[in-house]
Amino acid sequence: MRLLIVTLFAAAAVLAGCRGEPAPPAPPEMQSEIVVGQGTYIARETVLPDRPVVPRDRAIEVATAYASRAGRGAPADVSARYVALSILDAQGKSAFGVENRGVWEVVFRGLTYVPPGEAEAACPCIRYFERPTTVVALDARSGDLVLIYGQDR
Repeated sequence: MRLLIVTLFAAAAVLAGCRGEPAPPAPPEMQSEIVVGQGTYIARETVLPDRPVVPRDRAIEVATAYASRAGRGAPADVSARYVALSILDAQGKSAFGVENRGVWEVVFRGLTYVPPGEAEAACPCIRYFERPTTVVALDARSGDLVLIYGQDR
């Protein structure tokens, strides 16, 4: 009987330890098709909980200078998110050396992404790679340019 009581207390202690705070939910991961130059890739983004070194306003200011040279038109909306960014090629391998990199993803909706070299291209088919949104990814620690790409969203 004494062994049964000790076993019950031990089991209760283990179960009580399991009732602690639930683990926080994993940050949502988003995935979308993007265009870089004349190629299509997958961007995988996870919102990061910590604070970047480069402030949001500074990231938007720096990204605006890059976006004005990479896009056509005027953005209807500008937003910025601090994310871990991975770029994957068609085989699912890391592209451009961007894998879980902390970046400011500055999105310029309405600023058409124009692939580099479009003006010089003889084939009008290059317009296939234009996208309605230009995105500038900046390193969240240094503010350096990581990548400029086009998106449909």
